[in-house]
Amino acid sequence: MKYASTFLSHSSSDKPLVEAVANELGRRGIIAWLDKNDLTPGLDLCNALKQALQRQATICIFLSEQAVLSEWVKDELAVALYNVKESGRIIPVYLSNPLELVKSHPLLKSRWLHADGNRVTQLGICLKPGTDTATQACEIADKIASGIYDDLSIEAQNETILYVDQRGNGMRCGELLDIPINVTKLDAPALVFRPDIGKRRQDEVLYDDAWKNMWRDMECALDRSIGTVRGHDPKKIRILGNAQLGFAFFLGRYFNRNTSAHLYCYNRGDIFNNQDQKRHAPLEGGNASCEANHHDVIPVPSGHKQEAISLLLVNAIYVRPIVEYLKDNSSTYPQYSYWVKHDSFSSNEQVMSYVADIVALLLRLNREYGVRTVYLFTTLPFHVLPLLGANLLHVMENIVFMEYRRDLQNKGSGVEKMYVPLTDGK
Repeated sequence: MKYASTFLSHSSSDKPLVEAVANELGRRGIIAWLDKNDLTPGLDLCNALKQALQRQATICIFLSEQAVLSEWVKDELAVALYNVKESGRIIPVYLSNPLELVKSHPLLKSRWLHADGNRVTQLGICLKPGTDTATQACEIADKIASGIYDDLSIEAQNETILYVDQRGNGMRCGELLDIPINVTKLDAPALVFRPDIGKRRQDEVLYDDAWKNMWRDMECALDRSIGTVRGHDPKKIRILGNAQLGFAFFLGRYFNRNTSAHLYCYNRGDIFNNQDQKRHAPLEGGNASCEANHHDVIPVPSGHKQEAISLLLVNAIYVRPIVEYLKDNSSTYPQYSYWVKHDSFSSNEQVMSYVADIVALLLRLNREYGVRTVYLFTTLPFHVLPLLGANLLHVMENIVFMEYRRDLQNKGSGVEKMYVPLTDGK
C-alpha cells in the first residue's frame, strides 16, 4: 500500500499558511506530515526523513526569507536533496521571489540555479500576490495533490484504497494504524481523507456548510485522482474508515452501478463487495413488500399520491425515536414512512439480498404512489452503506441521508434536533 503523502518542510514563521495547506491536503486524500505532529522529540531527523521518503512521501519545501535562514529547514533540505532518487520528487513552494530565495541559500544555489545565474531550474509553486491565506492554501494544496496523484499514477491503477479518517482518538496525522494487514500488503495507492489536522472525536458530525465543503473537496479529489471509472476494465475501490455514516453512503453513490467500480467494504475483519453484480441495471429479485409492520409507522394510504416518504433501515429499538423525531419536525419531513428492519450481516449474499429488497421497495413506491424523494434514516454499518448507495441510482430521484447527531447524544438535547439532512449537492 502506498500512501498519497507529502512532508511539509517549513519555517515556524510560515506555520499558519503551512497548517492551512495541511488541512486542505487532508480534504484531498493526502497525508500531510508536519514536524510538530509527526516527528517525535529526540528522533534522528535524517532517519525520520529517510523513512518518509521510502514510504513514497514527496517533500514539499516552503521557501521564504525566514526559511532559507532556518537551521531546521537547512537540515531537512540537505536530507531531501541528497536522497532525491528515493523521494522521486521535491516540490518547492516559493513564498517570495524564487531567484532571490535560491541565490540566498548555498545548497539551493548549487543545485537549482541555472549555470548562467539568471534563473531557477527547479519548477515549483509560486504564490499569487494579493490573495488571502485561505485562497493561497487551496491553490497550493490543489497543485501538490495533482502532482502526487500523477506520481502514484492513481488513475491508471486497477485498485485504490479510500479511508475516511474522522472519528476516534488522538490527532489526525501520519499513517493509519487500524487498516487490516491484508489491505496494507496490497500494491495499491491509498487516499486518506481528513476534515482537518485537528484532534479526532468519537462524536464529531459534519453538517450544513461543513459537510457540503468536505464532500465537495472529496468529490473533486476523486474526479482528479481516480477519474470517471467508466471504462470496460473494472477497478477495485476499497473503502474503509472511522467516520459518520454519510461518507460511506455517498462514496457508494459516487461509485454507482453505472461505473466499472467493484466496491470492497471493510469493517472489523468483515469484507462485503458487489463484484458479481450485473452492471447498468437495478438489482433484481428483491422483495417489493419487504417492509415490516410497526404500530408507530404509518405507510402511504392506498390510492394516495405522495411525493416524499421517510425510510427507516434500522434495528427495532430505533423505530420509535425516529417516529418521534418525525412528529416533532412534521413541517419539514414526511410523516408517511416505511421500516425495513435489519440485524447483523454475516455474508455478502445477505447484504446484497437486503439491498435488492430496498431497491424493489422503492421502485414499487415510485410506481404506486409517485414517490420521488426519500429521507433515509439508517443504522446500517459503514461497510454495508456503500453497497446500498451504489444501487439507488435511477431507483429514486432524490435521496436525503439523515445523519444522526452523535454529538448531541446524552447531552439533554430534545429529539427534534437529533438528525441533520445530508445530500451530495447535485
